[in-house]
Amino acid sequence: MMNFMPRLSARSLAAALPTLALALSVVPQGGAQAVRTASKSADISVFGGFEVADPSYGPDHSTGGMVGVDFTRYFHIPVEPSLEIRANFNSNSYVTEHSYLFGLRAALPIRRIKPYVDFLAGPGTILFPLNYSYPSDNSPVYNYGGGIDFPLVRNFALKLDVQGQHWNTGEFTYTPTVGTVGLTYTIPFRPHTRQRDLVR
Repeated sequence: MMNFMPRLSARSLAAALPTLALALSVVPQGGAQAVRTASKSADISVFGGFEVADPSYGPDHSTGGMVGVDFTRYFHIPVEPSLEIRANFNSNSYVTEHSYLFGLRAALPIRRIKPYVDFLAGPGTILFPLNYSYPSDNSPVYNYGGGIDFPLVRNFALKLDVQGQHWNTGEFTYTPTVGTVGLTYTIPFRPHTRQRDLVR
């Protein structure tokens, strides 16, 4: 039977003894040693910003605003999944588009910067102020895109966000593109503290 254990020389054992003795000296004798570990299990973030959109109708860009909420759950994996709700409101002289969306977001933090992608869906309303024969319509809206949250000061981050949308009223299809500059505020919750036995 082959032995896969590494061979230790007397010299290597002698070199390891001081380290081993130091490690043993800090371990309490008898009883159990317990440590408290703090882990963040979830958080809620609210966000909003100023929008500029290509509404996919008429000659002009439209402007407006966006607000939303993320509920993020942490699973000790690199990706941070969230449930997201957001509402978009933008308009110009030719068209007004409102959408109310719900879906998933996935962020992959790189140090303190947090890039993310999302896929959302929900109802939308489109209004045509100058078209008296076809003043408004409703559509399901499919929204896909991403952005980056850059940390600023305590619990605040700068949000840069770009989204594509797909509207289909049954008669017409619209594919707006929406860009947002805004802020994200993460509600500060206390980390969950648990007690864990290390040595018995």
